[in-house]
Formats: sequence, structure tokens, C-alpha cells
Amino acid sequence: MTYDAIGTWIRYLADLLSRSAVDHGELVTFLAAGTLVHESIFVTGNLCYTLISYVPICRQRWKIQKGVNPSTELTHKAVLHIYLGRLFIQLPAIVGYFCLWKHCGGSMHASLPSAMQCTWQLLVCALGTEFMFYSAHRMFHHPSIYKYFHKQHHEFKSPIGISSEYAHVLEDLIVNLPSTLLPPVILGVHPLVLYLWLALRIWETVDAHSGLALPWSPYYLLPCFAGPLFHDFHHMATTKGAYGVLGLMDYIFGTDKEFKEHLLRRKHVEMDVNGKKAQVRAKELLRINM
Repeated sequence: MTYDAIGTWIRYLADLLSRSAVDHGELVTFLAAGTLVHESIFVTGNLCYTLISYVPICRQRWKIQKGVNPSTELTHKAVLHIYLGRLFIQLPAIVGYFCLWKHCGGSMHASLPSAMQCTWQLLVCALGTEFMFYSAHRMFHHPSIYKYFHKQHHEFKSPIGISSEYAHVLEDLIVNLPSTLLPPVILGVHPLVLYLWLALRIWETVDAHSGLALPWSPYYLLPCFAGPLFHDFHHMATTKGAYGVLGLMDYIFGTDKEFKEHLLRRKHVEMDVNGKKAQVRAKELLRINM
């Protein structure tokens, strides 16, 4: 019964999206729906993580870099930069991605994909993003260009959710937008798959920059994601690797070595009440034993 209701709701959304495209033009619908998904996840995620960080017991238990916080001035600067970039940089760029998506067979009128098709497309998007983001991100850390572009993002030594999209214009155009949008655009995925991928990607990057290792976060629990500990270390030690999203490329190229050593130094071992055994959080244990 539940699956039938979910299926009906998805078919309704797909039909609504298709009719909206006919009424108002595919481009307008594409941009409006994408903006709605993006802002909903970005704003809601940041609000939730901010509220959690203001609760003393939560901050004490889950904040990764305890006692280290960005200045109010930097946070305000980042918010202004992000939303000016949305309007003058990302919006025109996404129009170009829309044209490429159409060229690759994308359509707001496409039939709803099967669960299998949706799954493999999301998997390809995740792997494509990992490869592209790792490669471009690592390139932007090269000493010859780091100070001109990527250093701006690393003004946040202890990241917060807002910092996830605080980047130089060229970094946005060369690293962030292509690594997120090119995989689904080239595949010409159904718009609902595209927006689902966008939602997952935005949630992941806000979580990774939250500065909080929340035990219930799927990006903390699932072994297929590097998680907030991984990226927080990257901000804390800017020349020590940890460039990817999933951690897969870092594992292949050995750029997670410093991170593993860092985890070994951290006091994340919790003794049981009898002091007879130690339990290491599953996420850290996975990373250490890789």
C-alpha cells in the first residue's frame, strides 16, 4: 500500500512537471524546479546543522573541531558571495547545461524511468562526480594556483554548512558545477532523477562541511561516503589530501594516508563500563583499516 502511494505521488509529480514544461517552457521549468530543490535542501540543511551546533550537549559531543568557529564577518561575506554567484554565475551556466542536457536526449516530457534505471544512473552520477571532483579539486590545490582560487574556500578552517558553496568564480565553473551536473546531463536523465541527484549532492556537501559528525547521518554511517570527518580534516590540514567526495579516489591514489594517521591520533576510542573492551566508531575503523 505504501509503495503504491509513493508510486502514485511520483507519477503525479512527473505529470505535473511535464504539463508545466508545456505551459511555461522547458527552460523556465528546468530552472525553477532546480532552484527550488537546491534552495530547499541548502537552506533547510544549514538551518538544521546550525540549530544542532547551538545546543551545548550536541556541540560537545559531535562537533569535530571543538572550540573553533568561523567569524561572523566571514559567514556574512560567504552568504553574500554565494547568492550573488547564484544570480550572475550559476544561472547563466545552468542555461548552458540545460542546452547540453537537451542535446543528450533530456526532456521534461520523458516517461518516468524504472527503479533499476534510476538506480544505475544515480550510481554512475556518484562515480562520475567522485572522479571529476577529485581530479579538479586536487588540481586547484597545486601550489602554483592554490592561492589565486581555492584558497578562498579554505578561509573556513573549521567549516560550516554555508562554506560548502563558498568558492571562487572559476572554481565554481571548473570544479563544482561540472562535477555535479555533467554526469546526469550527459546521461540525459529524467528530470526527476536529475533533481533527486541534485538533492543528494547538495545534502552531502552541506553535511560534509557541517563540522558535525552526527551519528545518524547517512553520509557518516554509509561506507560509500567519506563523511564530515574526512572533509573537516581537509579544511583543517589543507595540504594533506582528502580531496574526494566518496574517498574512493583518495584510496586509489593514497591521498587519504594523512587522514588515517590523523584518526589514529584522535581520541575516539570509547571504553565500556567495565573497561574490558574498546569500541571504535564504525566510520573511523573503516577508514583506519583501508
